[in-house]
Amino acid sequence: MFGNKSIKVKGADCGFDAFFLAIITSIGGFLFGYDIGQISGVLLYNDFNYRFLWGGTATVKSLLVSFMGVGCLFGSLIGAYTSDFLGRRKSIALGVAVYIVGDIVQATAKESWIHITTGRFVSGLGMGNLSVGVPMFQAECAPREIRGAVVASYQLLITIGILFGNIVCYNMRGLQNDSYSWRIIIGMGAVFSLPLGLGILFVPESPRWLAGRDK
Repeated sequence: MFGNKSIKVKGADCGFDAFFLAIITSIGGFLFGYDIGQISGVLLYNDFNYRFLWGGTATVKSLLVSFMGVGCLFGSLIGAYTSDFLGRRKSIALGVAVYIVGDIVQATAKESWIHITTGRFVSGLGMGNLSVGVPMFQAECAPREIRGAVVASYQLLITIGILFGNIVCYNMRGLQNDSYSWRIIIGMGAVFSLPLGLGILFVPESPRWLAGRDK
């Protein structure tokens, strides 16, 4: 994408493509963190409570929050196979698509906690896929001089995503009586995932995956 443009890192040439790959793929970690941060704030919004937590039971709250993790469990198991079958790039793009579908399901929920919990499960499937595909792709593609920093960036972006999700919820708390407040917060996750879903198509495929298929 950037041709032969590169900079020196530890005495070796690291192409701009490698840095572009690191920036794009790290968004996967940001999405994970953002969901953790935003759901903790959205649960306190008046309109959200009125629509989905009217019973006020701890069971409903725990299911609503935890089904994202349940989806991640199955998504990570599936992602191990899609990464080998489709290739790293297409598998990550698929994970983003599933994540967006899950966010749409959540944002369109009206009064059923099962509806929004189902959306969180679907988002979890996509996120679980990314949690496998992104670090794998980073480790296989990044030059060894920056490989540790690139893979670590996934975890770093998770923490930044948590912080950002809480900041967004804090700043929109004045609109918590309106349904569009939490819908916007959830929908922002889908918007943030687009650079990853589209950008991953402009980076090279994993050389390890290509070599495994005699390419």
